[in-house]
Amino acid sequence: MRAGYVYILMASFGTLALLLAFGLLAGPDSDYGFAAMRDHPPSAVAAGLVLGLVLLGAGSKAGLVPLHVWLPLAHPAAPSHVSALMSGVMTKVAIYGFVRIVFDLLGPPAWWWAMPVLGWAAARR
Repeated sequence: MRAGYVYILMASFGTLALLLAFGLLAGPDSDYGFAAMRDHPPSAVAAGLVLGLVLLGAGSKAGLVPLHVWLPLAHPAAPSHVSALMSGVMTKVAIYGFVRIVFDLLGPPAWWWAMPVLGWAAARR
C-alpha cells in the first residue's frame, strides 16, 4: 500500500512538472503542436525554467537520484510483469522525453544548460 502511494505521489509530481513545461513551451498562443513549439522557441528565462521542470519531471519518472524514492519500494511490491515494464519502458521513455524536449523543442541549447545537469550528476556521485 505504501509503495503504491509513494509511486502515485512521485508520478503525479513528475506529470505536473512536465505539464507546466509543455505549458511554457506552448506559449501565449496555447499551441501544443511540436511544429509550433519549434517555430516559436521560448525566451532564455523561459527556456531555463522549462529545462528545470523537464529535469524534475523526467527525472522523477526515470528514477534519478534524489527523485528515485519510489523505485526501491515499487519494484519489489509490483507483480513481475509490471516491474519489468517499469524497468524496461517507463524509465527509458523519460530519458528519451528529456533529450527530445531539450534538443528538439527548446531550440539551440545554451552552454549554461549543462551546468545544472552536470552539477546534479556530480553531487549525486
